Amino acid sequence: LDDWTWGAERAELWLEKPERRLIVRYRDIPACLAPGSWNGDISSTDLVYARAGTHLSDYDSLDVKGKLVLVSGSLSQAHKVAVRTLGAAGVLSFYNPVGR
Repeated sequence: LDDWTWGAERAELWLEKPERRLIVRYRDIPACLAPGSWNGDISSTDLVYARAGTHLSDYDSLDVKGKLVLVSGSLSQAHKVAVRTLGAAGVLSFYNPVGR
């Protein structure tokens, strides 16, 4: 393994409002944590939905600086746009099959 890799020990994602609910736990679904993820407490971070999140136009009229961005598109491309270009705190992605 390259020296930049890391080994996650635990991770959880919780919905805090309107009621506290576990979304996913690394122990149950290791694929939920993207390579290159980092430690952090996002409990007080706003969540912004940016559609696919892979193009600057997905962020028209959205303020994502310092916020967590929810996207349905490619995680790596959304990270480039949201985090590197627009200053978001991080990206969460979900799978959204066409027609559902």
